[in-house]
Amino acid sequence: RNQFGATSNTLPLTVGWVRDSRRGALVPTTGRYQRFNTEVAVAGDARYFKANYQFQQYIPLTKKYTLAFNTELG
Repeated sequence: RNQFGATSNTLPLTVGWVRDSRRGALVPTTGRYQRFNTEVAVAGDARYFKANYQFQQYIPLTKKYTLAFNTELG
């Protein structure tokens, strides 16, 4: 044991999917970004399942301003 509690070892299996249609990598002005990841502990002391989904939408308002939405579920 350490000062924070018991330790455990796991072997995670991670699978993900990404779709990126944003225009502009550093400063997007239009488009959409979606990401879905899952992780399953397939071996070891701990067993768990984790899933995460992220969605971003960029809508140009003017040449200077862009409206951006971001949501993440997990």
